[in-house]
Amino acid sequence: MIKKHVANYKGMSKDLSSDLQGDKYFDAKNIRILATDQKSSFAITNEAGNELIFTIPSPVFNFVNTQIEYTINGVVKTLKYKTNKNVIPRCELEETYVDEGVALISGTQTIIGTKELRDSALIVTTDDAGFDCFWELTNLNGTDFDLELLYMGNLALSKNNLVQVLFNYENSIIQKIYFVDGEHQLRFLNIRQSVANGDSINLIDLSASAIDVVSTFTLSQAKIQGVVSGGSHTSGMVQYAYGLYILNGAQTTISPLSVLTPIDKGDGLGGGAVNEVLGRSVILNIPNIDDKFTHIKIYSIKYTGYNQTPVINIVADREIDNFTSFTFTDDGTSQETISLEAFTFLGSSPIIPKHIATKDNRLFPINIKEQIFDIDLDFRAFSFSGSTAKVLDNAYINTAGNVVGVTTNVTSPNFVIPENHDSINADYDVYKYQSDGTTLGASGKYIEVEVLQTQLSDDESEELQFLKDREIYRLGVKFFNRRGQTSNPSWIMDLKAPEGNLLGNYNKLKVTLTSAFYTWLNDSSNFASEDDKPVGYKILRADRTLTDQTIYAQGMINPMVANYLSRNKAQSLSKRKTIVNGIDSDIMPSITRMFETITPFNGCKDYWELSYARDRKS
Repeated sequence: MIKKHVANYKGMSKDLSSDLQGDKYFDAKNIRILATDQKSSFAITNEAGNELIFTIPSPVFNFVNTQIEYTINGVVKTLKYKTNKNVIPRCELEETYVDEGVALISGTQTIIGTKELRDSALIVTTDDAGFDCFWELTNLNGTDFDLELLYMGNLALSKNNLVQVLFNYENSIIQKIYFVDGEHQLRFLNIRQSVANGDSINLIDLSASAIDVVSTFTLSQAKIQGVVSGGSHTSGMVQYAYGLYILNGAQTTISPLSVLTPIDKGDGLGGGAVNEVLGRSVILNIPNIDDKFTHIKIYSIKYTGYNQTPVINIVADREIDNFTSFTFTDDGTSQETISLEAFTFLGSSPIIPKHIATKDNRLFPINIKEQIFDIDLDFRAFSFSGSTAKVLDNAYINTAGNVVGVTTNVTSPNFVIPENHDSINADYDVYKYQSDGTTLGASGKYIEVEVLQTQLSDDESEELQFLKDREIYRLGVKFFNRRGQTSNPSWIMDLKAPEGNLLGNYNKLKVTLTSAFYTWLNDSSNFASEDDKPVGYKILRADRTLTDQTIYAQGMINPMVANYLSRNKAQSLSKRKTIVNGIDSDIMPSITRMFETITPFNGCKDYWELSYARDRKS
């Protein structure tokens, strides 16, 4: 309800109750003593009174005419929104008020927040049923007040949580309001957003999630399509990430990182020296771009040396222009370099402030809590022999060099085992199958791991990375939610890769989420909100360093031989050692011979297959 302040009384008189004066009160509550300088004159003046101007109307959602309707002082006003009525799903506004079953007419609107603007006032109202409205009360300095609906959406506002609003005037077309209610993350709107002011969409067409400081978005991963000639890239390893934003509006967290890719001189030409300019460019593709955002910012993360802090550059910042995918060529130039700390902050979790304040044009959230995303499921997988998986708890290496510990048997399909059990494989060479007893890998309640041994051509094998024969790898999984937040990594298992690479049966990994996981995922009672629901995942492998590797290389060690001209073939062993260690002999690689059943250089096109039969024929 909007009321106007008036003051037209001349005081209060209680002397004669039978002779009341029309311009004075007989009794009043809203009065104050009138002071003159530092001394009180004990005179009384009235506080300003109220006069009803109009009541906040109840908006009506008219999806047939694609407009919102409301009545002010008998005048019907409309706010048009943009949609394609012939397309399902329709715009988010229609999905909210039609498909989700929300009533098409608002209930009684209650004021839960106000803010004085430059020459008008902002009013925030809700009906506690999905109709959350932002109004502008205009002509405050005159007598002809008017009310305009600026924005309406289902923001989950409530009469029980008052909204605190801050206003920041930047210019005539950018006037932002920031608001909090203690239940949701910090949100903001540019109340002058419109196509007429150069924005891509009008304010009413803005998605409800797009007004969050950390917005939801359709998750995708940047893909490197190739490294080509041209450009100014130096040698090193590079990967990419991106963020989306609406001009003068919301932004997303950082996307998942692309695969780490080397920048070298070209096929068979080597990698180049540290910081050597190679004249190369990287072609990058970003699929499935969320169309509610207008701009994209691409980051390159480049490593020029082992165990060095990467250099992070903004290599592109441009308008998307309604592309569903975006291809970009990074030629090594950049618009801006940012610190690792700043880049990490871009992917931080959203916060929920109780209050907000401003000082020196900076916004300060107060009394905050962080909105954490995590998955509380047991993603351990176990390797079987027959129908049983044997695992160890509190494992250690005894004096005989054997791994021992408390043994527990695990069976499928329940996989019952204490949460704090170490679950170390008792024997990697025995327990190496899924629960079916034949497929290489491991099985768990929510996840299955399979080791695929695949024949590949020389060219295919050179472009891929494989699990090293007989090496033990630690595997994990992390999940993403719709805001790009990541869960804490969950350990899956320690896996020993089987032999096969040198025979051409290359070790690859396949990880599958089970039907039990999707049953859990599709049960809405498992999630307090949509932000707690995972929308994607990534399989992780712990980095094996020189300090914890068990297999340092795979291939064949070929000894060197000494070439020394001599007619005496029957020299003693000590004489031969003297010759080999002397300065008169030439050291060169030996020629490998006598392989009957193994192809030691399988998949390496630079060598012929070596076998006893081939040597005899030649």
